Amino acid sequence: MKNLILILFLLFFTFSCSNRAEDEKPIQIERNIPLEIQGKYKITQRTNWSGTHVWNDYTTGNPYEIILKSDGNYTMYPVTNCNKGDFYFSVDHKFMFLKSECGVAYVKWRIWEYYSTEFIFLDPEFEGTYYRYTKISD
Repeated sequence: MKNLILILFLLFFTFSCSNRAEDEKPIQIERNIPLEIQGKYKITQRTNWSGTHVWNDYTTGNPYEIILKSDGNYTMYPVTNCNKGDFYFSVDHKFMFLKSECGVAYVKWRIWEYYSTEFIFLDPEFEGTYYRYTKISD
């Protein structure tokens, strides 16, 4: 009887243990990237929502600010260090999450609205500042 209990006990632990390789797989992210948002963008306007939200023309002087690719990768300009990374959207497309190649965590950007030719987001570093990104190419 003792041997039977010992055998059952060993069988239970042998088959109930998880495969460590399975446990350590990276979490798969559902990117939810809208087809119309992929492309090369330039900042064209900004507004501060703290008072009257009037859009003002705005330029950085850069040829473009960000390229969003269909595979979930992005490139920023004129950033020369850590200017690439990956991104994804929340299921409801209200947030975009970006992580640079040097970053350890995703930065959450609030998407106010997006169309096939532009998107507007709340700057994660400056509360109340919105930027209008206009698509300059696909």
